[in-house]
Amino acid sequence: MNTDQQAMLDAVGILIQRARARARDAGGAVIEDELQAAGFLDIVDATGSYLDAALIVEAVAREPVALPIAWRAMLAPFLGLGSMRVAPWRAGHEEPTRFGEDVEALLVIDEPNDRLALVQRADCGVRHAGSGWGYPMAWLVPRGAGRAIARSAGGALALWRLGLALELVGCAGGAFAQTVTYVREREQFGKPIGSHQAIKHRLAQLAVDLEGARYLAFQAAYHAPDAELAASAATRATLVGAMVFREAHQMHGAIGYTREFALSGWTTRLRALGKELGGTSAHAIAVTRARFSGAAERGVIQ
Repeated sequence: MNTDQQAMLDAVGILIQRARARARDAGGAVIEDELQAAGFLDIVDATGSYLDAALIVEAVAREPVALPIAWRAMLAPFLGLGSMRVAPWRAGHEEPTRFGEDVEALLVIDEPNDRLALVQRADCGVRHAGSGWGYPMAWLVPRGAGRAIARSAGGALALWRLGLALELVGCAGGAFAQTVTYVREREQFGKPIGSHQAIKHRLAQLAVDLEGARYLAFQAAYHAPDAELAASAATRATLVGAMVFREAHQMHGAIGYTREFALSGWTTRLRALGKELGGTSAHAIAVTRARFSGAAERGVIQ
């Protein structure tokens, strides 16, 4: 990270701290408005660097609030949509969509036919997907062809995966930091539970796994949009997110599952993010397809 990027992150941190007290009541909207007003959500247009946007996405995802930070900071600039609230949707796949009830339009990604289209929310079927996801979720089904967008469907899908990996890493990092704080303060039999060697070993392993997932995500951002690197980052991030979810809840005990306790602000989101775009197996398959696309024609695969 260079000095300009560090200064950028410091400024983002100040904005988040300023908005944090209000954001607990207003969700992520306050933080999003602050970042938008300061121009950080359009950093790709300003610098041409997806890595700069990735640093911001990962930092914001560490906060225990929900906002479509990756879509706005990484996918929207690629499509030239500005501040329009859009949710991506894969043609031929049925899964609930984050912020599905709040978006202005649905971005339909038809990768096999290399087609992108924007379908207005009024032209979509909308069904509430229930609560407990950490995000407002809805089932959306486009009813029309929508307006075609002259950009690569593969590129859009790669940026979606990359943003997902960054949100997972940031969210898992927030849950990890909360867990470290908790085990330092929570006492049993007269001493903090974090003083036990077994807890220290497990936390150390999580720290190593998190740093590896973060590196993969930033590497993919540096080369974005790259389908193979984005899928690799998403594969690792979903695995690490699941590990952090499990370990964080084990170390917190039953209180970690209550909505009143801070941990749920991260782990409910980890649950939703871990299933998006098909989860770990689907990301791993995407790595294979990207790596060996065209290999059969070249005689590499018989």
